[in-house]
Amino acid sequence: MKSIRLALFLVTALLCGCTTVGKDVAANLQRVPEDKGIVLFSTGSVNTSIAFPVSIRLVNGISKKWYDKVIISFSYPLESHFKESYGRVRSLTLPPGKYYLIPWGANPYFQTTGAPLFTFEVVGGRVTYIGSLFYDSGRITLQDFNRARDVRYFSEKNPGFNVSAVDIALIQKVGYLTAPSSFMKGIIWDAPE
Repeated sequence: MKSIRLALFLVTALLCGCTTVGKDVAANLQRVPEDKGIVLFSTGSVNTSIAFPVSIRLVNGISKKWYDKVIISFSYPLESHFKESYGRVRSLTLPPGKYYLIPWGANPYFQTTGAPLFTFEVVGGRVTYIGSLFYDSGRITLQDFNRARDVRYFSEKNPGFNVSAVDIALIQKVGYLTAPSSFMKGIIWDAPE
C-alpha cells in the first residue's frame, strides 16, 4: 500500500513539475506586453522537502478560480538562486487586476486547514516587485529586505530591461482562511506566462 501511495505521489509530482508556471523569472525581456503586467517576487525556506513541500496557489481576484498550472513551491528542492540561503526569484505575466496567493500543501494526501490570504495588483505594461515570501516552521512571512537582491537577479536575466522602471507594491496580508478550499470557486485550466 505504501509503495502505491509513493508511486501516485511521484507521478503527481512529475506531472505538476512539467506543467507549472512560476518556477523561475522571465528572461531576455525588452519590454512588458502592453495588455499584461509582470509581478516579480521571491520565495524561500529554511528547509526543503520532497515529501511535504509547501507551495502557494495563484487565485484570480474576480472569479476566485485558481490557476491549475501555477504551483509556486517554497520548499521543493529545486536549485536555489542564491548561495547564502535557499530562495528563488519568480515572475508571473498576467492580465491587469487583483490576484490572491494562498499557501497550499503540495502533497495530495494532506489537506490545508488554515492559511493566510495574500493579495496583490497587476498593473498593465509595468513590472511590479511584490516582496519576498519566506517559509519557516509552519509560518509564511513577508520580507522586504530581499528587494535589491531580487531586482538584481531579474536584471541579470533581463540585461536589456530598465530595472529602474520596476515599481514597488508589496503583497498585503488580508486575512486568514480556516478552509482555503472553500475560498476558491473553481479552476482556470490555462497557464499565464
